[in-house]
Amino acid sequence: MKVERAFLEAVEILKKNSIASPFLDARIMLAKILNCDSQDIILKYSQLDLTSNQYQEYLNSINLRATRVPLSHLTNHREFFGNNFFIDNSVLDPRPDSETLIELLSDKYQNRQERLRICEVGVGSGCLIISLLKLYKNWLGIGLDISETALKIAQKNAQTNDVESRISFIQSDIFSNLQKDCLFDIIISNPPYIPSSEIEKLQDEVKIYEPRIALDGGFDGLEFYRKIADNCAQFLKISGSIFLEIGHNQHNDVIKIFESRGIKFLDSKKDLNGIIRILEFAKKI
Repeated sequence: MKVERAFLEAVEILKKNSIASPFLDARIMLAKILNCDSQDIILKYSQLDLTSNQYQEYLNSINLRATRVPLSHLTNHREFFGNNFFIDNSVLDPRPDSETLIELLSDKYQNRQERLRICEVGVGSGCLIISLLKLYKNWLGIGLDISETALKIAQKNAQTNDVESRISFIQSDIFSNLQKDCLFDIIISNPPYIPSSEIEKLQDEVKIYEPRIALDGGFDGLEFYRKIADNCAQFLKISGSIFLEIGHNQHNDVIKIFESRGIKFLDSKKDLNGIIRILEFAKKI
C-alpha cells in the first residue's frame, strides 16, 4: 500500500474516534514506522510502498491511538524545550506548560556563570532538570523520585542528552533519602497537584494511561506542597530558591503553605494561557 493511502486511512480512523489532532498524530506515527522526519512524510514518501508488516504495524498503532493511548506512549518520544525524551506509561507526559519553569529560570540565571547545584523533587522523565543542565553547562544536579522505574527512564534520558556526568539519581520520597548535609542553590518540582476527586474527570489519555502517583495531589491537590514546604529549607543554601509548578488557581493556597513555614514568596510566572503556573520561594533571612 502507498504511504499516502495508508496515511489518509489512518486520519479517517482517528477522526471517527474524535482524536483532536488526527493529521498530526497520523503523520508522527507514520514517521516512526518509516524512521524518518515527520515533516518529510507527504513531500518525500507519499508514493513509497509500505510493506505488509509496516502497514500492519502502522494500523495497530493507529487503532491504539484511537482508544486514547497517548501518542508519546506509542512513539516513546516527547520533545520538550527543544530536547528529546524517552517517555512511557511509568512517567508523566511532559506538558508545554512546564516549559514555563525553564523560561523563568533562564531569565533569572542567564548571567550566572558559577557552578550551581540543583535538585528536582519528583524527577519523573527528567525533562525539567535535564533541560536546565543542557542550558547551563556548569550546573550539577540530583533527581529524586519515589519510583524506581521513573528513575531508570530519567537516567536513560540523561544519557541520551549527554548530561549523565553531571547528574545523579536517588530513590526518595520527597527528601527522605537525601543526606542532611546536601545543600542546593536551586530546588525545582512539578509535584502531583490534581485533587483526588478530580482524577476521574481528566481526559482518558491522562487518567487511564499516566501514572496516578504523578497526578494525585491528595484531597485538595496540595498534599505534596505541604510535604515539600515542611523540609525544603534545610536543603537550600542561604541564597537559594525553590521553583514550583502549580495547578490552575492554586497560587494563593501554595503561597500560604510556604509562608506559614517561614519561606517567603518571591516571584511568579504565567504560562501562555495567562495562568499563574510557576512560583518562586526563598528562605527568610
